[in-house]
Amino acid sequence: MHKTSLLLLCTLMLLSFSVNVEASSNTSMGDQLVQTAQKYLGKPYLYGSSEYSTASFDCSSFTKRVFGEKGIWLPRTTSDQFGHGTPIHKDQLKQGDLLFYATGSPGRVSHVGIYVGNGKMINAASSNGVSYADAFSPYYWGPRYLGARRISEEKPAVIAPVIYNANVTIDGIEQLYSQKPIIRNGTTLIPLKDIFINLGAEVNWDSETRTVIGTKDDIAITLQIDTNAVTKNGIPVKLDQPAEIINGKTMIPLKFVSETLGAKIKWEQETRTVHILTVSINSELLTEET
Repeated sequence: MHKTSLLLLCTLMLLSFSVNVEASSNTSMGDQLVQTAQKYLGKPYLYGSSEYSTASFDCSSFTKRVFGEKGIWLPRTTSDQFGHGTPIHKDQLKQGDLLFYATGSPGRVSHVGIYVGNGKMINAASSNGVSYADAFSPYYWGPRYLGARRISEEKPAVIAPVIYNANVTIDGIEQLYSQKPIIRNGTTLIPLKDIFINLGAEVNWDSETRTVIGTKDDIAITLQIDTNAVTKNGIPVKLDQPAEIINGKTMIPLKFVSETLGAKIKWEQETRTVHILTVSINSELLTEET
């Protein structure tokens, strides 16, 4: 009798385990995306947060991070995410769909959140950080709603390693910046505004087009974030890697400095130091970073 009861108990436990495993495997991608998003509730908002950081988010770095953790690639910016995926009608929304809004200029997409069901979304908002919101509230989000996109598993996400230990000198003087240069995939990214100002250039920002405008003497440079759209005195300059905003700072490939302002670059591998040189120096000592 005891053996029969024990056998019955083991059978019930195995059946329960099987049911739980099946339920877990059948969890929809939308459910998984919402669960991933929920673990960041309460994280603060920071415009231009790095897509590699989980300490803070802006709206599109948040969605990129959440989808990336589930192996789904998204572009970095809200406008590019709006052009990604399949348009979905409001009455066909499912968990995990992206919702887009115009919070600035009418009709111009500027915010994104993740639909969680029952008319709610989770988003990184400038007022509350990562939080829930009434996605169609007549008092704010409803009138600003532009549409939704459903994202399929089109391209695997790759979270590249980031090293925050590069240093900078200009003509031998060490430079200290709130956002240190980073090294990613063999390319060194440096803070544009700080470097340009230290090299005597004036820097302005056009928030509408997300464009940096730098001027020095007879040189005028325009650079649009998250694209390779760069000009020097109206002539296109090719960037091997787009400029991007990391922790609120516009970061540019190191080679951009030499190609636009004529400075020389020396890279010291042992100390991971970028030497920017504006004075005459033996060219044989210089090695440009690519």
